[in-house]
Amino acid sequence: MRRDGAANPQQTTRSSSPHELWQQAFPIRQEWLEHALSTQPADRQTAERCLTAIYARTSRPRPRFEWVDSPNQARSLTTGWPTLNQLFELVRDPRPRETPPVASDIAAINSQLRGALSAGGTHTDTELSPLRTSKTKRPWPELAPHQALDNGVPLAVVLHQGVRTALHRSLAHGYYLPVRAALAVNGPSPTCWYGQQDVSWIAYYDVLRQLDLARYGPDETEHLNV
Repeated sequence: MRRDGAANPQQTTRSSSPHELWQQAFPIRQEWLEHALSTQPADRQTAERCLTAIYARTSRPRPRFEWVDSPNQARSLTTGWPTLNQLFELVRDPRPRETPPVASDIAAINSQLRGALSAGGTHTDTELSPLRTSKTKRPWPELAPHQALDNGVPLAVVLHQGVRTALHRSLAHGYYLPVRAALAVNGPSPTCWYGQQDVSWIAYYDVLRQLDLARYGPDETEHLNV
């Protein structure tokens, strides 16, 4: 669920200075990080409304919700759900014999949304092309944002590294992947999404929008706001 401030971005003033644009991006990233690390009680009504909207996009009926106090308590409820490798097998199978599970449909619309958001950027999205446009094809160095800009690293790359990569490193490697590994005592865990800890890519595309570096269509904007 998006924070109220992030869901209703304030109009920012477009600046020709990459340094100033990063200065505007930084507090947006921090707001998303604070949301991702929040331990406040879940807004169950909003969560159920948003998840129902996502199911509707896959032509699925409203799901049945069962709330638990921790990921560990949810383990018994997810028995039999497909793992990531099983979903990949479904994608590769040209003639699946069974109806794809709902996780497959959600993964598909997630991928479609990210593709549409990438296409809406005013610069080449480094989510798709993170390498230098040179013969060596070496990746851009990871430096502190202002230092990177001083050394000629493009703003698009700095925003990707400073928002998308930085949040993913903090939240995925620092939190939910270790938790997931600890819970996988009886084999691979089923495919899942991480809610507020999965904000790295959402925050990235939100930053591009707020800095006027992307234009999303009405459907993509509505979906991103969910």
